[in-house]
Amino acid sequence: MEAQIQLVGNEDRAPRRVAKHAADKSDVMVGRRLRQIRQSKGFSLDALASLIGVSFQQIQKYEQGTNRLSVSTLMRIADALQVSVHEFLDFDIAATRSCREALAFLDSDEAIDLMRAFARIPKGPRRRVLQDMITLFANE
Repeated sequence: MEAQIQLVGNEDRAPRRVAKHAADKSDVMVGRRLRQIRQSKGFSLDALASLIGVSFQQIQKYEQGTNRLSVSTLMRIADALQVSVHEFLDFDIAATRSCREALAFLDSDEAIDLMRAFARIPKGPRRRVLQDMITLFANE
């Protein structure tokens, strides 16, 4: 979908071109959440694209914030990933610096691998010990 262009300005200045409906910061944030959720659920770009009827390149553009997601597309994605639409729109967690740093880490392949491995450890003492060790190393 190509962005519509309109000329804006006043008579004192030369008109400038502004893309209507261009992606902005919130689109980038939704795209990052989409990538995090997709990867955490174990979906490839192709698999998700196939489920919602778009190309994998389109999913990439959504994840990069290059293309905006319509509400109907976001609802189809949420349904395919079996999550609430709210999961993509919860920006309060990105308000602080530490949360932004955590989100940047969660956007990495390393974080996804760690989360998947941790999730395979049965709940109980081993998991708590590992959590305590990680906290200890992080605070050194």
